[in-house]
Amino acid sequence: QCEQAKVDPKTITKLPKTSELSLADRAMLSRLQTITTKMTEGLTEYRLSEAGDTLYSFVWDDFCDWYLELSKGNANLAVLVHTLRKILQLLHPYCPFVTEELWSHVKPSDAGLLIAASWPEMKKELIDPEAEEAFLQLISVIQAVRKIRAEQGIEPSTEIAVIIHAQKWVPLLESQEAHIRRLGK
Repeated sequence: QCEQAKVDPKTITKLPKTSELSLADRAMLSRLQTITTKMTEGLTEYRLSEAGDTLYSFVWDDFCDWYLELSKGNANLAVLVHTLRKILQLLHPYCPFVTEELWSHVKPSDAGLLIAASWPEMKKELIDPEAEEAFLQLISVIQAVRKIRAEQGIEPSTEIAVIIHAQKWVPLLESQEAHIRRLGK
């Protein structure tokens, strides 16, 4: 994403205002705070396997499977780079050589080695349970559409018409219609 936008990730230093963030951005940053807390507790209490599983699930399920997919086309580079940096910091105790190499490509220009960086801290101002709930609802809708497609044997390239009956989530689904159409076909 940075290459496409011709932006050096090392020049990205701060996050935009919350009002400028998409639902996916707010949910990802909020979820990152929870993961940071769980990782800190897990490592402090020597529950290394549990902490590693927590981070693994976050990286693959939340970040890669959903956030990256939802941010295609209109990515917020500051949130992408910030999240990747935090993931590298949290992953560093598990694979220091790999994370150190990746860090050298995305670290802020004034930062040194990852091993010398301070441990990430949870930022209460980024916690947004409403965004997380709405994000999960959006994912549920897309998964439901995909499940219907799979059960009916409909090719992924074939677009289908879907009617979604909802009461509580109508404004959310309307605001996220482009994502539902793109990811659900």
